[in-house]
Amino acid sequence: MVILFAFSSIVANYIYAENNLFFLRLNNPKAIWCLRICTFATVIGGTLLSLPLMWQLADIIMACMAITNLTAILLLSPVVHTIASDYLRQRKLGVRPVFDPLRYPDIGRQLSPDAWDDVSQE
Repeated sequence: MVILFAFSSIVANYIYAENNLFFLRLNNPKAIWCLRICTFATVIGGTLLSLPLMWQLADIIMACMAITNLTAILLLSPVVHTIASDYLRQRKLGVRPVFDPLRYPDIGRQLSPDAWDDVSQE
């Protein structure tokens, strides 16, 4: 059970880190391989280094990941504010709020193609 927890934690944290690279537009092959090598080195280091040293390294790595996540949140803040304002405007008008990506050409680069297709009209 412990091995399953450790494996799933490693995979989950790797996926979080890779998604951060994609959002920050650092998803080139060199950066992804660097992340993979760092992940592999951390796993190997966890088996070879002393426990107190590994805890200190884990704290530093988690702080770096938190900084990356906070950066992503700050970069998303204007987008979230714009979309939330439109949602509240539609609610005040008494209509069912609908997200229309065509109203937001400035955030088009951050949206996946066809991610917001209206399936209710199909």
